Amino acid sequence: MKKTLLLEQAQESIKYNKEEWYRCAISRGYYYLFHHAVEVTGGITPKYGPKGETLTGGMHKKLYSYFLLSGEKDENEVNEYKDFLSLLGQCLKLQHSRRVDADYKLELPTPKAKAITSIEEVKLMVKKIEENISGSKT
Repeated sequence: MKKTLLLEQAQESIKYNKEEWYRCAISRGYYYLFHHAVEVTGGITPKYGPKGETLTGGMHKKLYSYFLLSGEKDENEVNEYKDFLSLLGQCLKLQHSRRVDADYKLELPTPKAKAITSIEEVKLMVKKIEENISGSKT
């Protein structure tokens, strides 16, 4: 299955104008991001952080934790790639949280605006992933 199908499903779900479809859109959007993010680690979910520390939690938490830890910088350090990794970790963590809310916390409202915002944020982050993987910084 092509990853782009996940994005297409997310965008199509918005058109149904019902909360259950907004929840679906958030979930599909998250997985579109997840499958791109895991390419940054060579297709694997890391078990250890950049300094050899054991990462806790499930595969989703391990992945965003790895990026957050990999993006940490020393004071006054300038490193665009670490900035990218930190941003990726933050985005992945936020979108995972939204996906969990959409899929499991049915008592919480899921407005259309949240689904649209999530999809747009995911698209921007995937573009950054693709630029970093290809080596272009445009």
